[in-house]
Amino acid sequence: MIEWYYFALISSILLGVYSVVEKLALKNEHATAFTSAFSIIAAAMSLPLLLFANFDLTYMQLFLIFANGTIMALTYLLAARIFKHGSISVASAAFGSLPSVFVALLAIPLLGEHLTVLQYVSIAVISVIIYLLLFERGLGKDFESNKYRIMVLVRSLLVAMQAVLTKYLLGSVDVPTLLFLCEIFMAFDFAVFISVKYGGIKEIVFTIRSYALPIILMAALTVGFSLTYFLSLTGADVSLVTPVRNTVYVVMAVILGGMLFNEDELKKKLALSAILLIFTYLLIAA
Repeated sequence: MIEWYYFALISSILLGVYSVVEKLALKNEHATAFTSAFSIIAAAMSLPLLLFANFDLTYMQLFLIFANGTIMALTYLLAARIFKHGSISVASAAFGSLPSVFVALLAIPLLGEHLTVLQYVSIAVISVIIYLLLFERGLGKDFESNKYRIMVLVRSLLVAMQAVLTKYLLGSVDVPTLLFLCEIFMAFDFAVFISVKYGGIKEIVFTIRSYALPIILMAALTVGFSLTYFLSLTGADVSLVTPVRNTVYVVMAVILGGMLFNEDELKKKLALSAILLIFTYLLIAA
């Protein structure tokens, strides 16, 4: 049997490649149309999971899975807008640490857990570094406006919520069923959203025809990193899987993204990202 951390590392590598491809693809494309298009292709690619799925589910399980798929859709949409209008190295560093902070903070009121002094120190250090990355003059110029910095915070909170909900669902729903339904519900959400707000299915079809290669590649990467992530969650706590999964992803996104897009002060961002990962580990391990 493959250990959970191998799945987490594979998911991390695929997620890092996905982030760089997404940033490249969004140079000339609308974030909503592009995300809607690849989510539908990803849903189609997840169809083989039907061979292993078990749909003997309760209405509550279906509701929670739909909620999980909707949260996933929001995180994908926000990430696309953030990558299109901001720095991939800064955003990835935040995405790799803030969700762990939110998981720890949510555990206090929801689960009655208590934080140690080291955990409070870790949260404080992470918060200061995130502030420097997002708002400090020089580094903070990496986003077109403050609304994208706010999106980074909102998206990180949603990722934490989705991780906790996914772990909870995996206690009673198998991986193929959960992933297939999440992909289907996410595609459904995007189809409804783009039909109400934009050009509908015609715009999705046009986007797929215009950017077939990156869309197919991103869809395959999405199914790949989601499947391996879900499998890793079946073998360990979400609080342990998250920092392991984020380590390679953050390093890849900061280095490759920063070099490909000629982002400023790359060495400083990499150093801050390394400190973020260390204190994220201390937050979880304490």
